[in-house]
Amino acid sequence: MHVAEVAPHEDTDPIQITRWQQLVARFMVVTATVPIVLAMWAMKIQATTIMAQAAEGKLSGVNLAVAWALVGLEFVSLTDTIPAALVKGVSIFGRWRPRLRLLGENVPSVDVIIPVCNEKLDIIQDTIRAALNIDYPLNRFRVIVSDDGANQKLEAWVLQHAEALGPGANLYYTARVKYGPSGYKAGNLNHAVMISDRLPGGRAELIAGLDADMIPERRWLRAVVAHIVRDPKMGMVCPTQLFYNVPACDPFNQCSLVNWLALDTLRDQASAGWNLGSGWVVRREAVDDIGGFPTDCLVEDICSSMLKIAAGWRTAYIAEALQYGLVPESYGAHVKQFVRWVLHWWLPAIYQVPGLPLAQIYKKMPFLTRVVGFSMGLNIHFKPQLSTFYLFLGPTIFMTNTHFIYWRGIEEFKLLLRLHCAMIFLTYIQEVHLAILTGFRVAINEKGVAKFMSPYYTVAWLKTFVLPSWLGGKPTGFTPTGSIANDLQERNVTLRAPLSARLRHLLVDCMGWVHLLMITALCSLAFAQVRQVLRRHSDTNTKEFWIELLETVAWPSGMWVPTVLGCLTPFSYMMFPPDVPERDKLMGKRGPNGVRYPTEDAKMRKGGFRLDFTFWYSLFMVYVAAAFIGSWWL
Repeated sequence: MHVAEVAPHEDTDPIQITRWQQLVARFMVVTATVPIVLAMWAMKIQATTIMAQAAEGKLSGVNLAVAWALVGLEFVSLTDTIPAALVKGVSIFGRWRPRLRLLGENVPSVDVIIPVCNEKLDIIQDTIRAALNIDYPLNRFRVIVSDDGANQKLEAWVLQHAEALGPGANLYYTARVKYGPSGYKAGNLNHAVMISDRLPGGRAELIAGLDADMIPERRWLRAVVAHIVRDPKMGMVCPTQLFYNVPACDPFNQCSLVNWLALDTLRDQASAGWNLGSGWVVRREAVDDIGGFPTDCLVEDICSSMLKIAAGWRTAYIAEALQYGLVPESYGAHVKQFVRWVLHWWLPAIYQVPGLPLAQIYKKMPFLTRVVGFSMGLNIHFKPQLSTFYLFLGPTIFMTNTHFIYWRGIEEFKLLLRLHCAMIFLTYIQEVHLAILTGFRVAINEKGVAKFMSPYYTVAWLKTFVLPSWLGGKPTGFTPTGSIANDLQERNVTLRAPLSARLRHLLVDCMGWVHLLMITALCSLAFAQVRQVLRRHSDTNTKEFWIELLETVAWPSGMWVPTVLGCLTPFSYMMFPPDVPERDKLMGKRGPNGVRYPTEDAKMRKGGFRLDFTFWYSLFMVYVAAAFIGSWWL
């Protein structure tokens, strides 16, 4: 078997990471670490001051409790950023995976499994046709459609299409009969793997997986399998997922490019290349070693990757444009998809807790791999809850007249102001640094998405881990994104529901009332606080006025401004929804065998100008810089 390395100027890839990008990205640990050091420095000063003022009786009661809550919020936030910075440190010496191609006809046998469950028939058909059309010897791969929806129309079409392929057809259909817990997608995959053993020719050397909506490029298998052939201990390789119906400016970061183009690449350098759901190829031997795909979670892809690593296999993530799929077309479907993805990241952390059955297995993983899994799992148990906690802490700060900062002496005030300004601005610079790999808008908007999504994550987290069943507690279930109804047609310029219906859906059905309540509370209370400061200072040109304004309302790291900007995103989307053409208009013409691919225009990222979180938050950075410079005149 012959594997060749693709030169940078050959077979150019739209997401190809250039040499200069790789060089600049190596220093990401610097921009990640400096804000943490500044935050810890400022936190130490603030904690010392609060204790001193409490001892002197200058700070007590509710104000003391809220002041400590702010410090605690900053401290707990570091539990996620420190491990993340450690992982980014690997990039200094990390190796960027080359692009490889498997050449010739002597190639491993592959079973391509397409697990489906009530997705639209035409979407599944396009995926099947593209899978059959890959550049790979016909006698060396089979396509198995494993249908958890038991769709009779799909079954009839697959059987008819297989018959049309003639003798030696490599297309098969199966639908399992479920008894007891089904294991969701993992159970479906395990069923297909079992069925593959009974097909003519027996089991294949490799297993590949495609989501029902993911259309593979013709070079897909040759690009991915090459990494497995080159390394006998490589148990799994997964490429990037890209999408062809992403709206212009991508208001919800549905393309997830922060992960696909940056964080997943860095995790791969830390020996944590995950199976991310579609386009993956695994060794059958590696699947057997871990007892099949784990059925006790909804992120069987990531958990199976960790189990393979623990079993001694290597895994890899490759940033190549080898497949294109569909993002959810509605706000509600987007929320459900991201909640499911994010919430079930808790398993990589929980499984490492001593005493649990899988803890001994995970101990076999390399240290950095465990750090990656633990930090991402820990993130789910803290970060969304902290953002949601601030939704209520912010108004409490204003209502109790608690200051954002407490200080002793003007020099300490200046130092704290400079530290907090530098911390916020350098965190922004870190996001700009990330933008070298992902693009500017995507990198900055990630913070805004986290703000408005945090209530959804927190509610699901409470139901799953905290609340008993009689109070509404229940595990987050699995609903295939492609099967969720899109009644409002938010992105269809001709079929779009009226504004009143869209807003009602957001406020009532999608918990948007929480965002509206917090926007109203934070803005009105901040305005009232400014009015109080103005009443106490007839002359607004004095140092005393600016100091009081800063410590009570305008403190750069006060978080209420980014929170308001993030919570505005769903309303901005519903009032000014982006236009996305119907899927047929995003697809090219059909070939002789009926196959079609997304057009080159549909594959391209679409920018443009939008008054969104990225714009307003970047403008807020101008204020932060001005406050930093102005500290020398206080």
